[in-house]
Amino acid sequence: MKKLVSTALIGAGALALLVSNTVGAQISDVADKVARAYSVNGMGAVDSISVRMDVSVGSLGQNQTPTLGEFHNMRIWADMDFSGERFSLEYFNDFYRSLHHFRFLEVDGKSHAIVYQSRALLPGASGAGSRIGELLPIVRTSDFLLAYMISRTPENMEYLGSEQFMGRELSKYKFTMEGERVLYPSIDPETGLIAKLAMTDASTDNFYQFRDHANKDGLRFARQVDLYRDGRLVSYRRSTDVAINAVSDENFELESDLRQMPGNIDRAAWHADEVLSGVYHIGEGSTYSTFIDTGEYLIGVGALQRLGSRLDYFREQTGNRKPLKYMVASHHHHDHISGIKDLLDTDVKFFITPNTEQLLAEHVSSDFGKDRYEVVSSMRELGEGPNKVVLNLLSTVDVSEVLLFHVPGKKVFVAADHYRAPYPTNQMRAATRAGVSLKNGITKLGLDFDYLINLHDPGKWTWEAFEESFTRFHDEKCPLNRPICRAPVE
Repeated sequence: MKKLVSTALIGAGALALLVSNTVGAQISDVADKVARAYSVNGMGAVDSISVRMDVSVGSLGQNQTPTLGEFHNMRIWADMDFSGERFSLEYFNDFYRSLHHFRFLEVDGKSHAIVYQSRALLPGASGAGSRIGELLPIVRTSDFLLAYMISRTPENMEYLGSEQFMGRELSKYKFTMEGERVLYPSIDPETGLIAKLAMTDASTDNFYQFRDHANKDGLRFARQVDLYRDGRLVSYRRSTDVAINAVSDENFELESDLRQMPGNIDRAAWHADEVLSGVYHIGEGSTYSTFIDTGEYLIGVGALQRLGSRLDYFREQTGNRKPLKYMVASHHHHDHISGIKDLLDTDVKFFITPNTEQLLAEHVSSDFGKDRYEVVSSMRELGEGPNKVVLNLLSTVDVSEVLLFHVPGKKVFVAADHYRAPYPTNQMRAATRAGVSLKNGITKLGLDFDYLINLHDPGKWTWEAFEESFTRFHDEKCPLNRPICRAPVE
C-alpha cells in the first residue's frame, strides 16, 4: 500500500487531486487513506476479524420510540478468517419476543448451517464473489469491513462527486464489490473515515450513517450505525466489539449437529394453487395470499406487499373474475398491511385488528377512510354457505392481536407468522413459542382443523404436521450452550 497522505498537507488543490477519478493512482491513494484511517498498520495487516454486535431494529418515530412492537434486539457473532477463506456467523434474535438462533459456517468452500428453535429462513449457500458480502447486511455495511474491501480492491472505486452531509463536505464514490454488488460510500476527505453508505446512486433518504468512532485492538470502528429509510430512523446498532487477528481454529469446527446446507432453495416461482375446493393460495417466495370463493364473490386474507399482483395472477391463472369483496389483514406488522394500498381504488372492504388502525395512515394512506375498513374486536363472520369465513381475535406471544382466519366448512385455518412449514428437503421446523401459544388459543376456542395454510409458505399442511412440530419445541434460550447466547439480549 502507498504511504498515507498527511491530512495537514491536504490543501484545496491537493484535496481536489485526491478525490479525482481521472487517474487510477489517486483512487489508490484514497483507498490507502481509508485503510490507514481504520487500522494503525493499514488494513493489509488484518488477516482476520472477530465482530460482536448488539443491534436494535425497529420502526422508530421522530422521538426514536418503537411503534406497536415493531422492534427487536439481536446479537451477531461473526468470525472472518480472510487468509483461510473461512467464515463463521451466529445470529441470535428475540424478534417479536420469539427466539431465533442459527449458526452459519463456511469451510473449504462448503456452507453448513444449523437452526435452533427458529422460523427464520436458512441463509442461502454463498455464491461467487465476496463472501463477506453474503454474511448479513448488518455485517456487510460495517464501516471497517467496507474499509477492508475498499483497500483490497481500490480499482473498484469510482469517484462521483462531492456532497454535503451533516454540515460536512464528503466525497461520494461508487464501489463495486466482488459478485457485482454495488455500494455508494461517502468518505470524509479530511479523516479518511466512511461517514455514509447508500445502496443506490439516487438514494437521498435511504442510507447508513456511521458515527461515534472508537479504537479497539488497533482498529477503528463506528460504535453507532444508524439506518435511515425515507428520512426516518428505522434501525440502529447500539454497540460493536471488534478484535483483529484473534480468531482461533475452534471457531470453525463442525459440530455434530451442524449439517451441510442444501443448495439455494428455489422458491421464486409463482403459485396459484387450489389447495382445497374453492380455497386458493397465491404467491411466491415467502409472500402469499389466500382467496376463498364463496359463490358470488371472493374473501381474501394476507394483505402483504404486492397484493394487487397476486390478485391479478390468481385471475389470470384460474379465470375466476368474481369480485373481491372482503380482504383481511391478519395483524398489524407492516409487511402484512402494506399491500392494502394496492386496492385503494377498488370497492374492497378491509378487516383489521384494533392496533392496526393506528398504522393505516403510516403504512397505507393518510386519507384511508373509515368507511373502507372494519375493526374486529372479538369474532366476525363473513359470507355464508360451505365457504363461510369466521374471524376470531387472538393474542399470542408473537403478536398481541391477530385475526385467526378459518373456514369451518373446510376445517382449515390460515396461519400468519406463527408456523413455518417443512422444507422440500424434509427439514421439519421445531415450533416456536409463538406457534405454541397459537395452538393454545385454538384449543381454548374449541376449534377443530384438518389443515392449515401459511402466508409465508406455499401449499397446505396437515394439522398432524403442525402438532408434530411441537414435540420438537424446547423453551431453551441457549441451545447447546453456544457462546453467542450465554449473555442475554437486553
